[in-house]
Amino acid sequence: MRGYRAWIKEEKWMGLVINLYLMNEHAEVLTDFDPKSSCVGKTRDFDFKDIVLMQDTGLKDKNGVKIWENDIVSSPHFRDEAGRSYALEHIVKWSTKRHGWFLLNKSTMDDSDGSIMLFVARNGNIEVTGNIFENPEPMENK
Repeated sequence: MRGYRAWIKEEKWMGLVINLYLMNEHAEVLTDFDPKSSCVGKTRDFDFKDIVLMQDTGLKDKNGVKIWENDIVSSPHFRDEAGRSYALEHIVKWSTKRHGWFLLNKSTMDDSDGSIMLFVARNGNIEVTGNIFENPEPMENK
């Protein structure tokens, strides 16, 4: 099922959104979510101004991991003559101009530089390697 997660700006942690209250502009976020358990833990309310909401794309990577908005994904790019594999890193973003999920080149963040639609890339070998909040530093080619 599609949903939302939230980055809590000041406290610097990610939580799963349980409820969105659009009229009051706040979200109820799980504080101790265990994906292996069906039990819902404690929740806290946050104003929209204090969080960054991210939507689930509805897709999974090659390992079955959900792909979320603002995730960093790695995709195989080429092999050199020695057989070493090199990957490109992209950030998952929604494009209102193109009405879809796109993989933006992490180094340029420009949607006109040949970025690809996520539904096309999902047939490849993409892998979630982090997100822009918990892994902001540039990642090295693999």
